[in-house]
Amino acid sequence: NSGDILSANYIAEKCKRGKEKLIGVVDIGSLGFYSEEPNSQSSPHDFNIGFPAIGNFIALIGKQSSHKSMSSFVSGFTKRLNSPVHKVSLNDEESSAFDGLSAFTEKGYPIIRVSDTGALRYPHHAKKTDTPDKINFYKMAEILKALSLTISTELNS
Repeated sequence: NSGDILSANYIAEKCKRGKEKLIGVVDIGSLGFYSEEPNSQSSPHDFNIGFPAIGNFIALIGKQSSHKSMSSFVSGFTKRLNSPVHKVSLNDEESSAFDGLSAFTEKGYPIIRVSDTGALRYPHHAKKTDTPDKINFYKMAEILKALSLTISTELNS
């Protein structure tokens, strides 16, 4: 996606000019749909990425190198969240299936996507039927709070 490449280029240049240190990118995907129903979660068919069958978890998706370099973020977030977390470490081929991940890693920035897995779980994803009544705002708030606390801790360490 050209927008992802432009974003990565913009951020890289901004950090160089401002002498800011970028330690990694936390990409927030869709966060609002959860289900306790069996078989409410599917997995990508093109790759061997297995998600649990129940769509009640948050996924941390990134290249293997990103998970290693951002291990303290992943660990801190997982400890702060009262919901299941599923870590997905992708190889180069698999990461191409997730928009935006490669653009940042190619610039040398580790990136982790935090997501409810979007269309792999949520039948209304990107449709007119995607309305606020289908979103679990309590779960979303829990995730955003855990993200905020984890990022704050990372920046102050």
